[in-house]
Amino acid sequence: ALPEIIDLGQGADLVSLFDIEETGLEPILAEAGYCIRFYLLPWLRADSQIKNGALDGFVSTQNIGWYKRDYFISTPFAEIDVYVLTQPERFTPEGYAYEDLAELRVAILLGDSLGFELSGRGIPYTTLPTTANLTRFLQAGRVDAVLGYKALFEKSAADALDKQLLKMSYIGKRKLYLMIYQEVDQAKLIIDGVNARLP
Repeated sequence: ALPEIIDLGQGADLVSLFDIEETGLEPILAEAGYCIRFYLLPWLRADSQIKNGALDGFVSTQNIGWYKRDYFISTPFAEIDVYVLTQPERFTPEGYAYEDLAELRVAILLGDSLGFELSGRGIPYTTLPTTANLTRFLQAGRVDAVLGYKALFEKSAADALDKQLLKMSYIGKRKLYLMIYQEVDQAKLIIDGVNARLP
């Protein structure tokens, strides 16, 4: 499952916050002898289906304590770029540090675990339910910045980025992990197989 998803709004399908095909996970699993199918599901539904045996695990940027109780977790198999989307006057070519965001009214998209990066640093933020109003919220000054992934902004704010009405400033990278539920047959073997093929 890919639980880190957002709603594009306006009747569009759910999309992943990152492009799983670009991460190279599928060929790594194929080399280890496993076939994989990905499903875009909200986190709670993914967790429920995993624990009911319908799915085996998920991909996430969140390698946090309580996951380790229920899942075998790979070493990071990819990194994805995190950016801040702002109006052009707030663009910084050298990028932002998370601490810089404390001075801004920041939003994240519903379903995005980047909120942990902000709350862990004591930085307040708001949540946007879909990307449908993302450009409008920024241009109207309702928020100063939206924290998210480059691939997502390139899809959801493409027109505004092309017209240079909005700009992206780099903030850092997040690691991606494969997590397989411990009760899945050969779960540890799957994770060991992935880890053995990672650099």
